[in-house]
Amino acid sequence: MELANGESFHNVTFKKFQRSISANVDGQQEEFHNPLYVITHFSKNLPIPSFASITHGDLNGHNLFVDEKKMVWLIDFYKTGWGPALRDAAELESSIKFQLIKNDNLPKLLAFERALLKQAKFSEELPLPVQFQKSDEFQRAFMAIQFIRRAAAEIGETDIMEEYYAILMYYALKMMTWKGISSTDKQRRLTRQRHALYSAALLGSKFIPFNNKDEKHII
Repeated sequence: MELANGESFHNVTFKKFQRSISANVDGQQEEFHNPLYVITHFSKNLPIPSFASITHGDLNGHNLFVDEKKMVWLIDFYKTGWGPALRDAAELESSIKFQLIKNDNLPKLLAFERALLKQAKFSEELPLPVQFQKSDEFQRAFMAIQFIRRAAAEIGETDIMEEYYAILMYYALKMMTWKGISSTDKQRRLTRQRHALYSAALLGSKFIPFNNKDEKHII
């Protein structure tokens, strides 16, 4: 991964090893499984989708139209088809985190990501950390993601989040390669790529515990 080249970007440095990725965020060292290693060597640990349904297939901020009355409409159904029932929910959460939040403070984005991924069950209350409570942007994102996850729990008829987290991991990897559509998307690409890498690494490490003596996992 070119992003994990040991170069600092906004006080965040990623390094890639054979099976793991380390992240130094404002001097705090963390180590995770390489998400690509998880997918290629431990795919059996990833949950199989419980339900399939017809989904939008490309649900993101550019495919939501808000009219003068604040009504929201889905547009661009080109990729509509059968897929994992939780796909639309996971893709919409990913769009909020990586595309619609315009903040470029990378350590703050990663802290927000850590907070979101602490939820173990859909029914678990997830408080917004104090550092984000004065930010309208992060508050809106947090409330929207909470609503999406409640909807995902109803769609999947489950309180278990493993399947949802697995889909989020795949979308995080996808966002690492996405070049963007608007000028803002393209300007934020370097930040978005690193945010997505961090998210994928966090999510991948949920499925493979660090058991070896020389491995350490901090969340």
